[in-house]
Amino acid sequence: MEINHEAILTHFPDLEWEEDTQSLIVPPEKAVQVVTWLKEHPMMRLDFLSCVSGVDYPEKEVKTKARNEEGKMEITVTKHPEKMEVVYHLYSMEKKIGPLVLKQRIMTRENPTVASLTPIYRGAELMEREVFDLFGMF
Repeated sequence: MEINHEAILTHFPDLEWEEDTQSLIVPPEKAVQVVTWLKEHPMMRLDFLSCVSGVDYPEKEVKTKARNEEGKMEITVTKHPEKMEVVYHLYSMEKKIGPLVLKQRIMTRENPTVASLTPIYRGAELMEREVFDLFGMF
């Protein structure tokens, strides 16, 4: 069963839903507030954290070929900025729903800081430590 992300966005309108990855993007400064709500709200009850991982996306250029209006092949170059993410997979054992993929996104490698969710999910501690060891985030 899927989690109703529209209800989350209604309650937190400044969050972002990333359609292609089916993920909730949460700014690090709001992560504790949002995740506490997700765990405690009667409609959600996301009481189980199964996975925490880090992702590093270096700056890159993506080239795509397409035909222009004249029918000639044209190459378009799109630049994607660097970013880093800590990704959480949340489930509700009570409601039997999930996962909700939640990402804390950072747009720079300079002092990458996110909010720890260990105070909310005690099981996050070792996984967040691993993300710190591998990526330097936290």
